[in-house]
Amino acid sequence: MKSARTGQTRRDLRSGRAGFRPEPRPLTYGAAVAAELAPLDGVAALGGDRPALRPAELASALAAARIAERAVVADTPGTGTALLTASAGVPLRPAFGSGSAAAHVASGAVALGGEWPSLRRDTDTLADLGTAAELGLGPRTSMLVAAVSVVAATC
Repeated sequence: MKSARTGQTRRDLRSGRAGFRPEPRPLTYGAAVAAELAPLDGVAALGGDRPALRPAELASALAAARIAERAVVADTPGTGTALLTASAGVPLRPAFGSGSAAAHVASGAVALGGEWPSLRRDTDTLADLGTAAELGLGPRTSMLVAAVSVVAATC
């Protein structure tokens, strides 16, 4: 079966034979491909700058998101988006960037208010990284921060 969006088959997508087609909205495209490959599953977008993320917090937020067709978890300052989810068959409709949490709510996503400090803590600044470190970094991020600290101390 060919994708209505890309004109490619699932087999092409899985095998890597899919032709390169520049996508102006890569997250939208990725969510659409994921939905085609697993139509019974929902999709989620998670910011990659979560160095203190705890799996239990992510699992809790994903479970809480099941109450709505689309759900959003704001970042610590409350303006950005830490997590955006969409149920099976529902477009993700991401709007990341400045004010994205409000934009997602305005587009119909339900704001989730759980206590998930490691999920909400993104690292846009060095101060944010310091706060994330207080929550507890993973081993690789801890090693990198320690190495950078040593280099910085010798300069």
